[in-house]
Amino acid sequence: GPAKANVLKDIGDAGTNEVIAGTFTGTGRETQTQTFFVAIPPEQVLPPFDFRDDVVVRLYEGTPTSYVLRDSATIQVAAGLEHEIDICIACPGAFDAAADAQVMNFGTLQTGEERTTALRMRSNDGYTLYLQSDNRGVLRTPAEPSTIPYVLQDDGEGVNLSGRHRTEVARVPGVNGPQGDLFDLRVVIGDVANALPGEYRDHITITVTAY
Repeated sequence: GPAKANVLKDIGDAGTNEVIAGTFTGTGRETQTQTFFVAIPPEQVLPPFDFRDDVVVRLYEGTPTSYVLRDSATIQVAAGLEHEIDICIACPGAFDAAADAQVMNFGTLQTGEERTTALRMRSNDGYTLYLQSDNRGVLRTPAEPSTIPYVLQDDGEGVNLSGRHRTEVARVPGVNGPQGDLFDLRVVIGDVANALPGEYRDHITITVTAY
């Protein structure tokens, strides 16, 4: 049907709505054009291969309960998958590829204050995850040279963001599931006792490459 809700089956197993049917009304040569769809369910995480299957289409004369085989043809169904990697930030539940940024707003900073977020990585051929801090692991005011330290933890382990270059956080081979791999990220504010008043910020870039 138009909603692609009816699954086609072969005679013997098929019901009325599970075959493509038509009627020839004349005695001369007639042609009918029928349409069917091949639907591939979404959210499948599979290796980057070419997938193929052969489907035999059989033409019968009669009805699903009384029929004679008149002809058959083979149709090859093919679909190719490329290497794919998706990031989802701030998505503790279902994977949402559109969720690719988050703001952690601490409000008025206090020593030891924490915020957490969920990062998910989905890949069909493995990935390497990197994090990089614009301010090398500190919060900084735009105008005044004042900083506040903080610690970023991945599943309880500290991530060194003090370098000029990105830091490798994980290297994961193979295929994972539709919801991806979960990384629990936690930001813990350091000592704010000697910090000047102002608005402090840092920007962390998440980068992912093929394994």
